[in-house]
Amino acid sequence: MKQRLVWLLALSSCLIIGMSIPAFAASSSGSVELRGIITDVEDNTARANEYVTTREDDGATLSPKMDLKVVDGKSAFDMSADLKSADNFSLEVDFDLNRIFKFGTSLDAFQHWKDKETLEQLGATMQGDIDGDQPRVSTNLTGSLNTAYPSLDEANAQYFEEQSNDYLVTRREWTSEAELHLPELPNIVFHAGQRVETRNGMEQSITLSKCSSCHIEAEGKDIDERTEDLSFGMTGKFGLVTIDYEYLNRKFEDESSIEEYNYLFAGKTRADVVDRTQLLYDGVQEYSNTPDSDKDSHMLKARVDLSSNTVFTGSFVQADIESQKQDVLDEGGDGTPTYQFVGSDTLETEYTGYTGKFATRLGPVRLSASANIYEIEGPEYTLDFPDRDVIDVDPYLNPQTYHSAESREAMELGLDAVYRISMGTTLRLGYDYEEIEREEEELGTTETHSVKAAINSRLAKGLSLRGSYEYQDIEEPFYLEDGTGIAQNYDDGTIQATEAGDGVYVLNTADFTNIDNNTNTVYYWNSVYGSRTMDATNQPDEVHELKGSVNWSPAANMAATISARVRMEENGSVQYEQTSYVPGFSFWYAPNGKMNMTMAYTFNKQETENNMCVGWYHG
Repeated sequence: MKQRLVWLLALSSCLIIGMSIPAFAASSSGSVELRGIITDVEDNTARANEYVTTREDDGATLSPKMDLKVVDGKSAFDMSADLKSADNFSLEVDFDLNRIFKFGTSLDAFQHWKDKETLEQLGATMQGDIDGDQPRVSTNLTGSLNTAYPSLDEANAQYFEEQSNDYLVTRREWTSEAELHLPELPNIVFHAGQRVETRNGMEQSITLSKCSSCHIEAEGKDIDERTEDLSFGMTGKFGLVTIDYEYLNRKFEDESSIEEYNYLFAGKTRADVVDRTQLLYDGVQEYSNTPDSDKDSHMLKARVDLSSNTVFTGSFVQADIESQKQDVLDEGGDGTPTYQFVGSDTLETEYTGYTGKFATRLGPVRLSASANIYEIEGPEYTLDFPDRDVIDVDPYLNPQTYHSAESREAMELGLDAVYRISMGTTLRLGYDYEEIEREEEELGTTETHSVKAAINSRLAKGLSLRGSYEYQDIEEPFYLEDGTGIAQNYDDGTIQATEAGDGVYVLNTADFTNIDNNTNTVYYWNSVYGSRTMDATNQPDEVHELKGSVNWSPAANMAATISARVRMEENGSVQYEQTSYVPGFSFWYAPNGKMNMTMAYTFNKQETENNMCVGWYHG
């Protein structure tokens, strides 16, 4: 903190010194503002002051604002600073040297209060566990199994200590851009840029053990992330054609703290043998880690001005991303890996995209057609789980190959027409088609048809009206087939669910023995997983959306706007419905050239209905 303050004061001093230099150019100007900011938060800071723009805590702050502008013939210099605190400020410097070399750099910082999960709604019990209502690291019956917190008191102490943490992340971004215009190449502009973004502070990390309701832990994770971008390219204009090329390299490095969790032993039997590692791992394991990554992308854009009313634009993007993974060791067990990579441990993702748009005018109608086609090839990798080799009854392969759910081919097509009905009224009609074909067959192919209509009219001087309607028909939205509804109307010809009243169905787990060549063991994969009969999604297959606004400007310094939005979503296959109502009002008034006032109010109401089926377990 002290180093940042010294550095910030030094930059502020440079600004003040620069403003005190005698005028050496044809034109120069500058200003200094001294402001006082008082912060007083009575509510949850993370919600009432989520993005800190002044100071992170209550109190008063002196907030100076300065700027300096110098113009000398074809050259110009501009420098500004807005200082609110050591972690909330904006600094910017731009200069133009004889219209040949342009350079601009800026440094911005702000703080983000992160909310915390108390876990209080996730309490669960063990049989005979009178203190099991608290969602701590462990309960009084399992605390002795957790070497990190061997007693319930120690586990509770850790829980309350974590809840007292202040989750605050400071984000800083330094960007620079440069342009070179060589007189010998008047049609070509060379450009380069760099960006450095850092995130430092603390966030909450959450993980779970063998039973997600009983063994959940939240810890404060120290955040230290850095992203660096480096780009260069050129823009050339050759007659009717304009071409732009840019190369980008992005590196992400994560030096954040490594969180660990001691996964509890499972003292149950598997295949008639007591086996504490029923989830193939136990002991101390790392979690909540983000791997470093490296991205390279090439972007080529072209524009052809066929006439004053007809334009064609197109682009091509090729991007490759690599991230480095590592084997995970079982530190609490016998030291064998929990899993290890077979072959390369570098995951690669490739993106290829093509876009094009054609726009023209036919009399009073403006027409445009667009297309966007892209493909994502996600990583494919193979993992070996040593513990799987010793299990006689196992539905999983070993080694097992995984395919990224992000792998897909997508196509987007659009048509748009704007017709001028009268001098002050225009009508817009549009149609969009989108198809997403996912490589993972179980995730399906989604097709979306969208029809839009909008009108914009100036009813009278100072009075205008806007309205729009959009309808979407979505085939096979993203959903999980047979993902919920445990035992609901389940009947496989041998085992039947029993109705227990109020729409509740019950399965007897004992009925699932004598499956998979075992006599006493009941597994999730042949009892719970197989008895789910209902699809689950929060994605609609039909959408209606209406928007409207009226703007009234009785004078040049006064304006009022009334707006409303209604959105209705539904998916009959899962009995999902959601309706949103968002009316609003805003008023703007400028009593003079140096003062303006804005008042706005927005009301948001959302009603949602959806099937929910929660399995009820007792440890």
